[in-house]
Amino acid sequence: ARVHFNTLTESMLVYGTRKGLVHGWDLRFDREAWCLLAEPGVGLIECMVVGPSIHTLVIGTSRGFVVVWDLRFQIPVQIWRHSAKSRIVSLSPFDNVCLLNQSASSAKPTNSPNTKDQLLFVSARGRKRSFGV
Repeated sequence: ARVHFNTLTESMLVYGTRKGLVHGWDLRFDREAWCLLAEPGVGLIECMVVGPSIHTLVIGTSRGFVVVWDLRFQIPVQIWRHSAKSRIVSLSPFDNVCLLNQSASSAKPTNSPNTKDQLLFVSARGRKRSFGV
């Protein structure tokens, strides 16, 4: 799995290996910026995504685990296991939460700018779930 993120301050290529290592390669300086080690018990890295913030890296594994890393401190901050306990096939973060405004006559989707939850859609063999990050 690999992903690239480009911000005003950095351009980083992030990739995972079969040994459970996640490397961050700084394209500006042509050198490795950091290396993370995923616990062997969570399985092989199947997919990854940077986000919902640029300081967050999320990996999905072959055993159905979702691991959230804080890249500022290079530590895992949250871990879940998908209820299907099968391979994570895709991850998709988003910042804005669409809430249903339950009025008497109809339900309308609205964006809530003060919502602090950041969600992550996770798909494991066709079963999708969302988690708060």
